[in-house]
Amino acid sequence: MKKVLYVFDSWLEVAAGLFITVVLVLFSSYNFLLFHTLSELFSVVVAFSMFVLAYSSRERIQSGYLILLGAAYFHIATIDLLHTLAFKGMGVFPGHDANLPTQLWIAGRYLEGCALLVAGLLASRRINLTAAFWGYALLGMGLIAGIFMGYFPDCYVDGQGLTPFKRISEIAICVLFLLALLTLGRARAVIGRAAYWLISLSIVFSVGAELLFTFYVSVYDLSLIVGHFAKVGSFYLIFKAVVEAGYARPQDVLFRKLNSSREELQAAQGLARFGSWHENLETGETGWSDELYRLLGYSPREMAPSGRLIERHIHPDDLPSLQADMDKALVEKSMFDREVRYSTTSGQARHARVMGRVLDLGNGPERLDGSFQDITDRKQAEQLRADVDSITRHDLRTPLSSIISYAELLHDEQDLNEEQRDMVARIAGNGFKMLDLLNRSLDLYRMEQGTFEMSARPVNLSLVMERVMEDLAEKAKRRQVAFMLEEYPSEGSGRIRGDDLLCYTLFANLVQNAVEASPQRGEVRIRLENNGQARATVWNDGVVPESVREHFFDKYVTSGKPKGTGLGTYSARLIAQVHGGDIGFSTSEDEGTAVWVTLPKS
Repeated sequence: MKKVLYVFDSWLEVAAGLFITVVLVLFSSYNFLLFHTLSELFSVVVAFSMFVLAYSSRERIQSGYLILLGAAYFHIATIDLLHTLAFKGMGVFPGHDANLPTQLWIAGRYLEGCALLVAGLLASRRINLTAAFWGYALLGMGLIAGIFMGYFPDCYVDGQGLTPFKRISEIAICVLFLLALLTLGRARAVIGRAAYWLISLSIVFSVGAELLFTFYVSVYDLSLIVGHFAKVGSFYLIFKAVVEAGYARPQDVLFRKLNSSREELQAAQGLARFGSWHENLETGETGWSDELYRLLGYSPREMAPSGRLIERHIHPDDLPSLQADMDKALVEKSMFDREVRYSTTSGQARHARVMGRVLDLGNGPERLDGSFQDITDRKQAEQLRADVDSITRHDLRTPLSSIISYAELLHDEQDLNEEQRDMVARIAGNGFKMLDLLNRSLDLYRMEQGTFEMSARPVNLSLVMERVMEDLAEKAKRRQVAFMLEEYPSEGSGRIRGDDLLCYTLFANLVQNAVEASPQRGEVRIRLENNGQARATVWNDGVVPESVREHFFDKYVTSGKPKGTGLGTYSARLIAQVHGGDIGFSTSEDEGTAVWVTLPKS
């Protein structure tokens, strides 16, 4: 049943085919000339249509098979049209007998057989339709000229019937068709299974027609009638194959790819909890993705999408800022990006990142495209991190203070020897360092919140750098990295007003990063200079990966360090900013990486 559907797609098509067959049979019984004219004109129209299909879809057709058939069948149709007009009784070419239409028939079938064979051989190649058209035009016009100028052999003699050349030609044409059938397998991958079977059946019909045309004596014989029915069937099948391979199959493949891409996009949006929307700014027409419906608590298409409906779900405190961002984007034709709180239909409070941009569609109306991504998990993780940081800062201070106190009391005991006293001093010293780190961490947290108040004092950056280099000397030695401090003294050079410990933290982070980023036997250079401000530059041979350059100073961004926290450059930026300074960097394969800090002089 499935293979029947390759030929007939519907019962209506079957009924139409039966009706045409019955009508042609009746015409053949009462007026053979009308039957012949209608059957041949059907083939001519089909052949011309194949060229039109190939020409209109030449940019989309990947198969050379269809291009070659389209180019050839235009000229096959031309010869068949002349054959129809030259047929006995038409009176279009006076002075010619039945030999002329028979010659034109043989010429058309030779051209058709060669076209099918060449198409099979070149099926997988890209063919230029114009070149193929004019190639077959030369061949077709040569055959027509040879016939009308008397160079083409006779095919029919009144009173004798078919000539030996005609009979041999029919066999030769059958051989061409069978060879074309063998080469058709080369085209199966590019034209598809359905078109393959349709063309195969068309060639079988053509072979049958040629065999029938070897038997008739009169141009009105029964074999001639049956042969024309076979030809009509052959042309119908090959036309249906061209439509299937050139239009139906590519569109089916395209729709399958589109549906597959749509399903993949929906799956990706579901995994990322990422919805999208668009709005035509002229008509107000709005569309949502299925995931946006789900994020807000609706079933897809449950509600008519609109900007108002989204606004109803945004937290009242966050809505004004979001609307202001959108209004600004509409005026400036730019993007907006804001994190907001929203609630679902069930009342669940969540967080989202809303982004959008205005698209100018040229002569058409402008469109606002946007995304709505649920970031509740990220916000919860950030809150958990903040809670852990808070616990670490506050809850560890008490036991750590006790450790320091007990170490100091133990240090004052009289019965300790020097080695024991030194060990206790180290415990106390490391406890103080730990307590200072906690205090620094609390300071950074206040900087993030904008509540930090710095007690500014004179700071000598040269001395800070010397302490940093001294503390990191062992790490640099293990990595075989050399230190170099370059100073360009001037009045007040290297002296600022700020927090000494914060400045130490700032440069310790930058120098440590430089040491870790340097290759073995590399070099870290530190330069202090005065350019209207105190400026410090930390240089190393390493290169910052492109993937992190844009976010180099962002929180938790790190690369190439298994134990890296991504807080070094982030905290350095905070400290530079709280001092009223600035920070930046440059990196390249040729120059390495240089991180610079500018701080106001005292």
